[in-house]
Amino acid sequence: MIFVTAGTTIFPFRRLEELVLELQSLYPSKEIIFQNSCVVIRSFPETVKVIDFATLTVFESYIKKAEILIVHAGYATVMQSLQHAFTKPIVMPRLRCYKEHVNDHQLYFARFMQKQKLVTVIEKEDQIQSVLKKNIYNPLIVNRYLEKVDQRKEKLIRELISKTTL
Repeated sequence: MIFVTAGTTIFPFRRLEELVLELQSLYPSKEIIFQNSCVVIRSFPETVKVIDFATLTVFESYIKKAEILIVHAGYATVMQSLQHAFTKPIVMPRLRCYKEHVNDHQLYFARFMQKQKLVTVIEKEDQIQSVLKKNIYNPLIVNRYLEKVDQRKEKLIRELISKTTL
């Protein structure tokens, strides 16, 4: 199964929709679940199941089952992907120049995460074949990163608690 998510923002994300169509042509017999709350392209092949929204439990189950996982570069979505996926997330950031978001913060975040070797960034739908070939999952890198995030969260919580009890 292939899982693709555009998040739940109000901005259209046509490039990601076109990427879904490209995936469908590459894998015509694979089920593709596409979570997108603002669909522009109205007609997808039968193998593409388009959903507006998924509960957290369902969303995480899709991430866990995905053989190929493609997500927008929202922080929460990327972090959920790292926590639950058994494949390296491919991240397509929403870009301001296409009116997919108000600025390019997703691009900067995606590039940062790629430098950490946690995700593979894709900017154009026609790059998908080359991206899939070099998208190698390394759970050790992901686990180390998540441990550091947890340590920082714990430190922040301890600092906040110590300041509120003074």
